[in-house]
Parts: sequence; structure tokens; C-alpha cells
Amino acid sequence: MLMVVMGVAEQTYRTTEDAQGFKDRFLDRLHAMARSYELLSREHWVEASVAELVRPHLEPFGPERVKIHGPDVRLKPKQALSLGMVVHELATNANKYGALSTPEGRVEVGWQVRPTASGQEIELRWVERGGPPTSEPAARGFGLTLIERETSHGLGGRATLAFDPAGLEATLTFPK
Repeated sequence: MLMVVMGVAEQTYRTTEDAQGFKDRFLDRLHAMARSYELLSREHWVEASVAELVRPHLEPFGPERVKIHGPDVRLKPKQALSLGMVVHELATNANKYGALSTPEGRVEVGWQVRPTASGQEIELRWVERGGPPTSEPAARGFGLTLIERETSHGLGGRATLAFDPAGLEATLTFPK
């Protein structure tokens, strides 16, 4: 865990121009990790609900702006920690640059479980609408890199990010 925190600190440092910005972004990421740890601790480090991982990152924006839905799916601790970080980054980006940066903006997060040849996989979709037009960024910042890396390494899956002018659409697919 300390290696993860050190990695987050190093990447945040590399992508932040001033001390206050580093402090704010780093502490936000640590708080996101702490929320996932708290949830896992309450569940005795066995499993954590996808809904319980997603909800705290979006509740502050109000139920009229956020829709969360999906079956009761529980993740192992390593997956829960990774998904918590990914959802935090998506919410942070939506608040700064995307749908949640405008009063009209909305976010919908839904997931489903599908059978595969080797078991089951979870597909989580994050869809933003009503915010400023989006486009492919010129360079990948730490947030997008973290989303892709945690989905690949922490969840053992893949992230697809579509920068549609109507809003960001992110699809995470990973084994259950």
C-alpha cells in the first residue's frame, strides 16, 4: 500500500505546477483511497459493493444530477481499492472539466455482470451529458493514466474512454 501511495505522490508531483495544487490533488486522492479502505474495513476485508464504492464520489452532486444503477455486485479488496480510485478520478475530472462542471450536467453510472468463457466479467459504464463539449486531450494527464493503469493492473481489465462532443463515455470491463 505504501508503494501505491508513493506512486500516487510521485505522479501527482510530476503533473502539478505548484505546491498548493499538489497538496489539493494528492490529499483528494488519499481521501478517495481512505473511503475505499473504510468500506472494506466495515466489511471485514472480505468484499465491497460496487454501489457503495461509486456512491460516495457522486452523492455530493445531488440525486437530480446523478443516476447510479446496477445489480448487487461485490468485489475483492484489491479490485475495490482500484475501482474506488478510478471512480474518484472520473468524478474529479467530471467536476473540473466535464458534465459536473456545469449546473445542467448529468452523470449516469451503471454496471452489469456478463458470462464469459472463463467465468464472469463486470462492465461499468460512466456517461456524462450536459456539460461542455469534450474532445480527445492533446496529452494524457495523470488522472487518465491512473484510470487506464488501475483498470488494467488493479482490476485486470480494460478501460475505453470515448471523448464524444456530447460528453465523456468511459467503459471499464474486468473479471469478477
